[in-house]
Amino acid sequence: MQIKKGMTRQEKALETKDKIYDVAMKKFIKKGLENTSISEICREAGVSIGSFYTHFENKEGVIYETFRRADLNFERFLEEDREKQSLYDLIMEYMEYYMTFVLTHDFEFIRRFYNTGNYYFVKGKRPMQDVLKEILKN
Repeated sequence: MQIKKGMTRQEKALETKDKIYDVAMKKFIKKGLENTSISEICREAGVSIGSFYTHFENKEGVIYETFRRADLNFERFLEEDREKQSLYDLIMEYMEYYMTFVLTHDFEFIRRFYNTGNYYFVKGKRPMQDVLKEILKN
């Protein structure tokens, strides 16, 4: 594997993962999860199928990556100093973030997320849920 000058292996791996993720998400939104093949994603991303499986277990793994990224942002939400904000302002800011996430994705994509078959969405102890609980508790 050729590493760009000044890039570590970790940075290159993250760049590859991001490239696969971006291509896959565009394909899923345009064609749907079932109508998109891993080989098609890899061809367009310019990576090997092995690279895909290094970063994602399967196509659904790409979808779960979206949750992971959203969860990271929710964790950052808690890290910011919000003691001076009213409960109303905190809840509104939380909901604005959440709605922005929903509105930036295609309806079909969101429909796939919000179902009981999506084990990652319904599992507990996710930052998205914990942040809202923390806001309400305080």
